[in-house]
Amino acid sequence: MSPRPIEVELHVTVRSTSEELWCPGIEIEWGDGELSAVTPDCDPFEQASDEDKLEQRYGPFSHLYRVKGQHTILVNVMKNGKRIRQVTNKLDYR
Repeated sequence: MSPRPIEVELHVTVRSTSEELWCPGIEIEWGDGELSAVTPDCDPFEQASDEDKLEQRYGPFSHLYRVKGQHTILVNVMKNGKRIRQVTNKLDYR
């Protein structure tokens, strides 16, 4: 009997006052060979004060897992085709 698939949904928020992190692309490596990506179309960067951090939201990103096991989900923040930040998440599908 094959396992019931599970669906995982991710929402990504990027907060920064830095132009480096303004309007990045997001790539999600789901840990099973699948990839999701988005490259937004944004207005030009405007400097924000420290208290008024710029916040950009992405998602939802959805993925269906059909194979049990441990999966490492990588969320890559991309700028000009290069990864500038990465967050790692673990999923243990039993």
